[in-house]
Amino acid sequence: MDGAKTGQPDLAVLKVASVGRLISTDDEWEPYRLLDANGAAVVSVAVFLRELMAAGRSRSTLRSYAMDLLR
Repeated sequence: MDGAKTGQPDLAVLKVASVGRLISTDDEWEPYRLLDANGAAVVSVAVFLRELMAAGRSRSTLRSYAMDLLR
């Protein structure tokens, strides 16, 4: 449905700036680190990923969740 007809923005053409990135590390206890636009680790995400890891989630699950948060 057209955004002009519904009063909602057309999400198909929405452009969002890419900010931050996900890096892989050699750290067994922190296999992925989400960095902000300045290159600093996002602490709240690091805590969340550690909790997932402590709950027995796989590395691929951590990566998937981190990529979702990045988006």
